[in-house]
Amino acid sequence: MIKKILLGLAAMGAIGVIGFNFNTTNTLALNCPSRMIEINGVCVVRDDTNTDIATDTIPAIVGVLMWGIGIVSVAMIVFGGIMMTSSAGNPERAKKGRMAAIGGVGGLVIAILSYAIVSFVYTNI
Repeated sequence: MIKKILLGLAAMGAIGVIGFNFNTTNTLALNCPSRMIEINGVCVVRDDTNTDIATDTIPAIVGVLMWGIGIVSVAMIVFGGIMMTSSAGNPERAKKGRMAAIGGVGGLVIAILSYAIVSFVYTNI
């Protein structure tokens, strides 16, 4: 039963990651032609030959990692809750479930804080 629940959560997370849009361009700015981008209110020709890893690849990787960490953390919280609920008076099983849920919450907090630090450093470099 628990394996089916975790498998369902993993499938939902995978669908969410696949369906997530990593496009960070501002589409509400100017209506520039397809070969142009808006910089400071002006349409300029896009240079497709110069791909900057710092502006293209790193945010995409951090986004995917955050989704993965979030999915695992939520799965641990749910798994711990199910273990506590189904412990049937067994204090050791309830303790294991509580520790799993606390570990999931701790992992989620650490992930959010690390994302905040990376975002801060990334925008201020």
